[in-house]
Amino acid sequence: MEDFHEIPDQDDLIDFPGCPSSLPACSTVLLFGFKRDLNAYLANLPHGFPVRTLADVIAFNSAHADVALKYGQGLAIAAQKLDTSPGSADTEMYLKDRARDLDIARTRGLDVVYKDFDAILFPANRGANIAARAGYPSIAVPGGFVPNPAVPPPPFTVTPFPAGFNAKDAPYAVTFSGPAFSEPKLIGYAYAFEQATHHRVPPPSTPPLTTTRR
Repeated sequence: MEDFHEIPDQDDLIDFPGCPSSLPACSTVLLFGFKRDLNAYLANLPHGFPVRTLADVIAFNSAHADVALKYGQGLAIAAQKLDTSPGSADTEMYLKDRARDLDIARTRGLDVVYKDFDAILFPANRGANIAARAGYPSIAVPGGFVPNPAVPPPPFTVTPFPAGFNAKDAPYAVTFSGPAFSEPKLIGYAYAFEQATHHRVPPPSTPPLTTTRR
């Protein structure tokens, strides 16, 4: 077991985040796929379904902002601005960004690590980004608890809680990620971790599931 291993092109990943971001260069893959695939799904819903496109979803959310926009819809609006039709400039940019994602996340990133290791253990879900870009599987399981309000990560300077609010400790996860088709191994690692640590504590507000054995 190796406690720490640097992904070789970590700096390249940081310099090429997903759009929208504050950096001039960013990957449009997530936004492009969101609009393209959601539109395809909605278009195949039964006749009479009131929402048929991402634009319809955005309009519905805006019309019901009091209940639908607790977290905003910035990503949806950014995705809607892209032209996903074949041959468009945005489609060409998506193809270039997809190739770059695979290069830095898979070819020069995780594939290099997986030459020596079967899987990677990430704190929280911090490995979800690179694994998703590479098209590789991940599984997250409870990893314990951390004091809450936790110290906010940069660039944030305040916690989400009002002064005087005594928050309980926050759950913290760990993420196992592996190469393509390694799901059986990852589930085994995650299960072994759960059985060894017992970090998952059922919430008191939720009764246990009933089981029937025959």
